[in-house]
Amino acid sequence: MASIINAATSGGLITTADTSGILQLQTAGTTAVTVDASQNVTFVGSQTLSGGTANGVTYLNGSKVLTSGSALTFDGTNLGVGAAIGTTSLSNQRLLITGTAEGATTYGMYVHNDSFSAGRARISMSPRYSFAYNTAPYIESISDSTSAASLIFGYTTSSTATEGMRLTSTGLGIGTSTVTGGYKAQINGNLLLSSTTPLVVGNSTLTLLGDNTSSTGLLINTSGNLGLGVTPSAWTRPAIQGGASGTVFYYSATSTVTVSANLFYGGSNKYIGNGAATQYYQDSGVHVWENAASGTAGAGASMTERMRIDTSGNLLVAGTNSTPATSNVVGFSARAIGLTEISVNGNPVLYCNRKADDGTIVGFYQDGTQEGSISVSGTTVSYNGGHLSRYAQTTAPKDDSIFKGTVLSNLDEMNVYTKDGQPVDNEQLNKVKVSDTEGDVNVAGVFVNWSHDEQHNVDEINMAMTGDMIIRIAQGVTVVRGDLLMSAGDGTAKPQGDDIVRSKTVAKVTSNHITCTYADGSYCVPCVLMAC
Repeated sequence: MASIINAATSGGLITTADTSGILQLQTAGTTAVTVDASQNVTFVGSQTLSGGTANGVTYLNGSKVLTSGSALTFDGTNLGVGAAIGTTSLSNQRLLITGTAEGATTYGMYVHNDSFSAGRARISMSPRYSFAYNTAPYIESISDSTSAASLIFGYTTSSTATEGMRLTSTGLGIGTSTVTGGYKAQINGNLLLSSTTPLVVGNSTLTLLGDNTSSTGLLINTSGNLGLGVTPSAWTRPAIQGGASGTVFYYSATSTVTVSANLFYGGSNKYIGNGAATQYYQDSGVHVWENAASGTAGAGASMTERMRIDTSGNLLVAGTNSTPATSNVVGFSARAIGLTEISVNGNPVLYCNRKADDGTIVGFYQDGTQEGSISVSGTTVSYNGGHLSRYAQTTAPKDDSIFKGTVLSNLDEMNVYTKDGQPVDNEQLNKVKVSDTEGDVNVAGVFVNWSHDEQHNVDEINMAMTGDMIIRIAQGVTVVRGDLLMSAGDGTAKPQGDDIVRSKTVAKVTSNHITCTYADGSYCVPCVLMAC
């Protein structure tokens, strides 16, 4: 290929082309541009785009013309998008992005390295504010040899950066740079949730607003008291309060848990407001219900106990004694063993009523089978399936060989009772023996069973005297329905021999049915006792 040479001798542009097809542009003997056979263009030395923008990044415009502008700038260290790099207020920026101006302010974001420590990068976003360190949020990532790896969220005001939240490998801290106690999150300061103020958490109180307004739904104060719909009072014991003088639930150091109305504990029981007060508490396995008459707010309240369930499961009303009748104190006891005791002073012990119709008032059962009853018919009260009886002692120790239905005879000696080592008065109960006289006029009744008087620690006979009962007849003696019976002198009864009721008459046979037979051949038949 032929060479084209512009033979400028000095200061001019020399263009040459040699046989290898290389085009060279030279100035004063120095090559500035070369074009090789493959049309590759090489610029030698520093190049200047005289129509470009300082620090502007060159690009091909819409006409494919190489150009530069102020919207995208780079100074070798910092990159700006939409803004110039290197202003005094943002001297540490590495990436700056801004949008259009709105009045005197702009909005956007920038990324820069903090000058105070290596290993940190900050992304700051400043919506609708200028970049002269006015209030703006930022995100900072830390990973260096002196600090734990952290992600920080904060804001800048003037020239001061304030941290708001920090996330580390141990947890999230809001208002603090560290999370203590092994928790995953920690908030130092108040917490507000919802568009209004339904939840406020402070250093000393917790408030939940019940209806998205300023009305309090739940509040815990510095004393540990919880208010439901009310700001709780700072009482001595931690409590739950509902209403100005409403229900209070609290506990004490003695493990007592209490629910009360119009009553709180402030060193002693006191009225919350004017009026009566009630409370229920649990303590060491005991349940207690109490009340107090109407009183004045702040005054001491004297609680009179009304009912309790003791540790044995006994229900006690108007007293703490589980045996009010046998202990001769006023009260009501429904004991866990099925025993009920009632004791009153100056009033009837029991009222029973059957409304609208006649029938049974009280039923008596043994082993699940009804044995008797008390019923009403018009103005008549009937005692059904039973007899009158009393307790009697013997002169000898308890004798288990006495059979049910055995005829007994009166003695002059009286029953003996003692309590706490002291004798107890006995006006009318006398001792008995097995009748040993034929036609005995001192017949007292017939043997039912032995009973132990726990109060006086003595064994006694339960003796039937008048009414329905069975009576013992000796082997070989025949009785029929309607016979009048007298003592046979050996503990059994036999026909009297006439139909006249006499002082020796014991009973009248009501049925020929034999109810039981004993080992000695004696047997029992139903009768009506006439011993008294």
